Amino acid sequence: MKNLLSALIVLFFISSTNLLGGFSENSTQTESWYLMMGAGASISEYHDFLETYNSSNKDKYASVNVDIIGLYFLVNHNLILGPILNTSGDLYEKSGNELSIFRFTFGASAKYFLNEINKGIFFRGDFGISKMVVSTKGKGEDKELRGANWGGGYGLLIGGGYAYPVNTGTSIVFTGSYAYRTGDTDDNPSFTLSSSSLNLTIGVLW
Repeated sequence: MKNLLSALIVLFFISSTNLLGGFSENSTQTESWYLMMGAGASISEYHDFLETYNSSNKDKYASVNVDIIGLYFLVNHNLILGPILNTSGDLYEKSGNELSIFRFTFGASAKYFLNEINKGIFFRGDFGISKMVVSTKGKGEDKELRGANWGGGYGLLIGGGYAYPVNTGTSIVFTGSYAYRTGDTDDNPSFTLSSSSLNLTIGVLW
């Protein structure tokens, strides 16, 4: 799983480099719609029954935050708004046993630029439905031993960053954010799970 995540991030940045092409700091252009993708690191804190993983000893640990895809539409010369799919994931390994926790949010995202779209300082806010997937794998096993899904929750993300233009209508986007997600099981809605995270991502908005 960790190798797959690493490969996806590397492929993302390779494709981004090919997309960006030329380099010009001042070449911005307002479009009617934009796409965004990004990847980076996440520091998570779990609540409820998973809070033991906040401080437990680990042999190996990996964390990732990914803006899988965002589609934004122009509202005015400072604001874009649209749907987004974001995920944060943590991979733990202890004595050969693995635990993975992934949190997904699908909802609406807004970016407000102080200067102009796709250039300079911006603020970001997301809100939508969330889903959490927890799975474990035992030592020497090739199959998943146990899994659990939490749906029916909500996800909230607030943050900001800086967009650096590199080509006409295209920018590298640096984002820092705080996210909070909740969820409950289908068979027991009163059994909830929640998590919060601090995220740093580098992406492309074009």
